[in-house]
Amino acid sequence: MITLTESDFVPLDGFSLAWRWTQESHASLPASSLARIRPLASVRAAAVAPEATELCLGGDTATLRSAAGDPERVRAWLAALPVESHASVLVSWDVDTAVATDWETFVAYWDDFCYAGSDDLTVWNPEGVWYLCYDHEEVFRFGRRPPSE
Repeated sequence: MITLTESDFVPLDGFSLAWRWTQESHASLPASSLARIRPLASVRAAAVAPEATELCLGGDTATLRSAAGDPERVRAWLAALPVESHASVLVSWDVDTAVATDWETFVAYWDDFCYAGSDDLTVWNPEGVWYLCYDHEEVFRFGRRPPSE
Protein backbone atom coordinates (compact mmCIF):
# COMPACT_ATOMS: atom_id res chain seq x y z
CA MET A 1 0.00 0.00 0.00
CA ILE A 2 1.25 3.47 -0.87
CA THR A 3 1.06 6.10 1.84
CA LEU A 4 1.81 9.72 0.98
CA THR A 5 2.86 12.51 3.32
CA GLU A 6 3.13 16.25 2.73
CA SER A 7 6.85 15.90 1.98
CA ASP A 8 5.97 13.71 -1.05
CA PHE A 9 4.42 16.63 -2.93
CA VAL A 10 5.85 19.55 -4.90
CA PRO A 11 4.12 22.80 -5.90
CA LEU A 12 2.03 22.64 -9.07
CA ASP A 13 3.80 25.63 -10.62
CA GLY A 14 7.06 23.64 -10.80
CA PHE A 15 5.46 20.47 -12.19
CA SER A 16 6.42 19.54 -15.76
CA LEU A 17 2.81 19.03 -16.90
CA ALA A 18 1.23 21.98 -15.06
CA TRP A 19 0.73 23.82 -18.38
CA ARG A 20 -2.02 21.32 -19.22
CA TRP A 21 -4.20 22.76 -16.46
CA THR A 22 -2.93 26.32 -16.07
CA GLN A 23 -2.35 27.83 -19.53
CA GLU A 24 -5.17 29.48 -21.46
CA SER A 25 -3.90 27.83 -24.67
CA HIS A 26 -4.68 24.39 -23.21
CA ALA A 27 -7.00 24.47 -20.20
CA SER A 28 -7.33 26.92 -17.40
CA LEU A 29 -8.88 25.01 -14.54
CA PRO A 30 -10.51 26.81 -11.63
CA ALA A 31 -8.38 27.22 -8.50
CA SER A 32 -10.59 24.76 -6.62
CA SER A 33 -9.80 22.03 -9.17
CA LEU A 34 -6.10 22.91 -9.34
CA ALA A 35 -5.91 22.52 -5.56
CA ARG A 36 -6.98 18.88 -5.98
CA ILE A 37 -4.13 18.06 -8.39
CA ARG A 38 -1.05 17.45 -6.23
CA PRO A 39 2.20 16.63 -8.07
CA LEU A 40 4.49 14.06 -6.52
CA ALA A 41 8.20 14.78 -6.11
CA SER A 42 10.17 12.86 -8.74
CA VAL A 43 11.55 10.44 -6.13
CA ARG A 44 7.98 9.52 -5.08
CA ALA A 45 6.84 9.35 -8.72
CA ALA A 46 9.67 6.86 -9.28
CA ALA A 47 8.55 4.85 -6.25
CA VAL A 48 4.96 4.45 -7.52
CA ALA A 49 5.84 3.88 -11.19
CA PRO A 50 6.54 0.12 -10.89
CA GLU A 51 3.05 -0.49 -9.46
CA ALA A 52 1.52 1.58 -12.27
CA THR A 53 3.38 -0.43 -14.89
CA GLU A 54 2.48 -3.75 -13.29
CA LEU A 55 -1.21 -2.89 -13.12
CA CYS A 56 -1.42 -2.17 -16.83
CA LEU A 57 -0.02 -5.61 -17.61
CA GLY A 58 -3.06 -7.20 -15.97
CA GLY A 59 -6.37 -8.38 -17.38
CA ASP A 60 -9.12 -5.96 -18.28
CA THR A 61 -12.83 -5.90 -17.55
CA ALA A 62 -13.85 -2.99 -19.81
CA THR A 63 -12.29 -1.15 -22.75
CA LEU A 64 -13.15 2.08 -24.54
CA ARG A 65 -11.47 3.62 -27.56
CA SER A 66 -11.63 7.38 -27.11
CA ALA A 67 -10.59 8.23 -30.68
CA ALA A 68 -14.23 8.87 -31.54
CA GLY A 69 -13.57 12.52 -30.72
CA ASP A 70 -16.39 12.87 -28.22
CA PRO A 71 -14.96 13.85 -24.82
CA GLU A 72 -18.42 13.82 -23.22
CA ARG A 73 -18.99 10.20 -24.24
CA VAL A 74 -15.68 9.24 -22.64
CA ARG A 75 -16.50 11.30 -19.54
CA ALA A 76 -19.85 9.49 -19.22
CA TRP A 77 -18.12 6.10 -19.61
CA LEU A 78 -15.56 6.99 -16.93
CA ALA A 79 -18.25 8.30 -14.57
CA ALA A 80 -20.20 5.04 -14.95
CA LEU A 81 -17.26 2.88 -13.86
CA PRO A 82 -17.59 1.35 -10.37
CA VAL A 83 -15.40 3.97 -8.66
CA GLU A 84 -16.48 6.34 -5.88
CA SER A 85 -16.35 9.94 -7.11
CA HIS A 86 -14.31 11.10 -4.13
CA ALA A 87 -11.84 8.19 -4.21
CA SER A 88 -8.24 9.31 -3.96
CA VAL A 89 -6.25 8.29 -7.01
CA LEU A 90 -2.71 8.33 -8.28
CA VAL A 91 -2.01 9.19 -11.90
CA SER A 92 1.36 8.05 -13.20
CA TRP A 93 2.78 8.92 -16.61
CA ASP A 94 6.35 7.71 -16.10
CA VAL A 95 9.10 7.32 -13.50
CA ASP A 96 9.40 11.09 -13.06
CA THR A 97 5.82 12.23 -13.45
CA ALA A 98 2.83 11.50 -11.20
CA VAL A 99 0.08 13.32 -9.32
CA ALA A 100 -2.40 12.54 -6.59
CA THR A 101 -5.94 13.74 -7.15
CA ASP A 102 -9.48 12.39 -6.82
CA TRP A 103 -11.57 10.39 -9.27
CA GLU A 104 -14.07 13.22 -9.75
CA THR A 105 -11.31 15.62 -10.86
CA PHE A 106 -9.78 13.05 -13.18
CA VAL A 107 -13.15 12.31 -14.81
CA ALA A 108 -14.03 16.00 -15.19
CA TYR A 109 -10.70 16.80 -16.88
CA TRP A 110 -9.69 13.43 -18.31
CA ASP A 111 -8.79 14.95 -21.69
CA ASP A 112 -6.35 17.32 -19.98
CA PHE A 113 -4.66 14.36 -18.26
CA CYS A 114 -4.66 12.12 -21.36
CA TYR A 115 -3.04 13.43 -24.53
CA ALA A 116 -3.46 11.26 -27.61
CA GLY A 117 -0.29 10.30 -29.41
CA SER A 118 2.00 10.94 -26.45
CA ASP A 119 0.60 9.75 -23.13
CA ASP A 120 0.59 6.34 -21.55
CA LEU A 121 -0.71 6.56 -18.01
CA THR A 122 -2.17 4.59 -15.14
CA VAL A 123 -4.85 5.78 -12.72
CA TRP A 124 -5.55 3.79 -9.57
CA ASN A 125 -6.56 3.96 -5.96
CA PRO A 126 -3.75 2.30 -3.99
CA GLU A 127 -6.30 1.08 -1.44
CA GLY A 128 -8.78 -0.11 -4.08
CA VAL A 129 -9.09 -3.10 -6.33
CA TRP A 130 -9.36 -1.29 -9.68
CA TYR A 131 -7.08 0.43 -12.16
CA LEU A 132 -7.46 2.40 -15.37
CA CYS A 133 -4.87 2.43 -18.14
CA TYR A 134 -4.74 4.89 -21.03
CA ASP A 135 -2.40 4.48 -23.95
CA HIS A 136 -1.27 6.94 -26.58
CA GLU A 137 -3.46 5.19 -29.17
CA GLU A 138 -6.47 6.57 -27.24
CA VAL A 139 -7.61 3.36 -25.58
CA PHE A 140 -8.82 3.15 -21.98
CA ARG A 141 -8.67 -0.22 -20.22
CA PHE A 142 -10.38 -0.62 -16.87
CA GLY A 143 -9.53 -3.64 -14.77
CA ARG A 144 -9.53 -5.18 -11.34
CA ARG A 145 -6.47 -6.27 -9.43
CA PRO A 146 -6.10 -10.00 -8.97
CA PRO A 147 -6.85 -11.14 -5.41
CA SER A 148 -3.85 -11.11 -3.07
CA GLU A 149 -2.47 -14.49 -2.26
